[in-house]
Amino acid sequence: MKLSKKVKYGLFILLIILNLILRYSVTHHEIFHDSFEMHILANSLSEFGEARWWVHPLGIIGMYPNSYASAISFILSGISQSTGLEVESVIFIYGLIFGLFCMFAGYIVAGEIYDDDLFKFLVAFGFSTCQGVLTYTTWTAPARSPFIILLPLFLYALLKSRKHHLRFGLITIILALLLLATHHLAFYLIPIFAACFLVTLVYKLKERIGVIKKVIKKSENLMPLFIVFAFCLMLAYPFMTHKFMTVGSRWYNLALVFNEYPRYIGILVFLAIGGFAYLVFKSNKRYEEWSLLTMLMFLCVFVFDEMYMKWFILIFAVLLAGVGLTNLNKLREDKEKKKHATLVIVIFLLLSVSFSGYFQFLHEYGTGFGGIERYMEDSTYTTGLWIKENMDGRGICNSRWIGWRIGATSGFPLLTGSSSNDQAYGFVDVREFELVKVPITSEEFWIDSPYRRVKGTVSDGYWQLIMDKYYISAGYQYIPRFNITYLIEDTRLHGYWISHRGYGPSPFVKVVHDDTNNCIYDSMNINIWCLNENNNRHS
Repeated sequence: MKLSKKVKYGLFILLIILNLILRYSVTHHEIFHDSFEMHILANSLSEFGEARWWVHPLGIIGMYPNSYASAISFILSGISQSTGLEVESVIFIYGLIFGLFCMFAGYIVAGEIYDDDLFKFLVAFGFSTCQGVLTYTTWTAPARSPFIILLPLFLYALLKSRKHHLRFGLITIILALLLLATHHLAFYLIPIFAACFLVTLVYKLKERIGVIKKVIKKSENLMPLFIVFAFCLMLAYPFMTHKFMTVGSRWYNLALVFNEYPRYIGILVFLAIGGFAYLVFKSNKRYEEWSLLTMLMFLCVFVFDEMYMKWFILIFAVLLAGVGLTNLNKLREDKEKKKHATLVIVIFLLLSVSFSGYFQFLHEYGTGFGGIERYMEDSTYTTGLWIKENMDGRGICNSRWIGWRIGATSGFPLLTGSSSNDQAYGFVDVREFELVKVPITSEEFWIDSPYRRVKGTVSDGYWQLIMDKYYISAGYQYIPRFNITYLIEDTRLHGYWISHRGYGPSPFVKVVHDDTNNCIYDSMNINIWCLNENNNRHS
């Protein structure tokens, strides 16, 4: 379906306005734990002028112990230094820019699948407003966000490289390297390349060898059964072998699939199922359609790794949903079905936006204590600003996540328990570890790192020793070793510590309370204690 320029411009203006409205933040500060980690790394880049977590070339892509994929930190630090804005403000602007960019990224990759204006617009609409993309482009900057948004651009370049080998082949390689430096999700590019190579190879053989062309043509009627069987085989492999799963049992991971994927894809997931069925049973499939199906087939191996796959699959799901919506639009050619088809399309689009809007504006951003909620409270932000203006030295916080937020806001060196952050600020040094190489055939090699630590303590271990094992494992010795001079206490924990490992009473916090009255800051929710020499003793 072709749309006039006037209609296309009007639709895009309305879509831009909708995207800006959906990204209006209901919180006063940035969101999500991972964003604060990237914020701290960006601070360290601006402060030291170098990436101090780079002690090995693999550290650039986060595939070495105590490192993190570096692209997002460099982006944030670069914009901050160029504009003079605080990193938190940069993150807000960054989210808006990338949120609008993903519309056009979805539009151009859709155009490579079908040269249909309505299909392209529906994909742009679905991708930019689906909950998964909105989650990572609303005042937050985890490393996954640029990966999710740049992935459609990568797919576009990859598909175009079939006809324009040199130009788009080079662009594809550049984008792949950029995605590799963005997040470990780049691991999933391997089956994408493999699928594209396989489809291209079959097409080349079909063009040059007549027998293969005849065999393919004769087996056209059986092809849907083969495709369904291949998909089932790919899904069965991780389920039977328990490989490439997040955590827990097979059935638990299966439940996660049905819970998490619809949550981030949204209402369009139902249309995606219809679009998938259409492509499977469609005769005379084009190269792009075969490529899309084969990519999805190969990615099925990782479908139970929902922690990462639910983000990677978004653009594929929206493309399939676009196929489903376009097929509904074809019903408009029948006069009797025209009104009903239009109504159904409008209802699906409204439901999709309403679903995303609910999670953006009405759904709670998390409740709890110790920083479990996803957003940063005003009291935490105010504390960070006070520390920035009034304190020197080093510190530690009894809440892992409050420590990240205060460290991000203040730029004050805190032992956070995040290996890359603490490497950047000199609390730990990966060069002191004893490492062994991981076999290239192992799952760990590709998903995590080619190296495994066999000796040496990570920063999370030091944080836990101080907070939880102050006496029983001599955690007190690390206070003078790291030159920690302040305890930043979340008073709502009532003397407890909290992290991703759990929570419990902290002997270290009790010692600080017993041995000193030197509380230099009290905001009701957060106290700051200046440590004295007695805090370093074992009793």
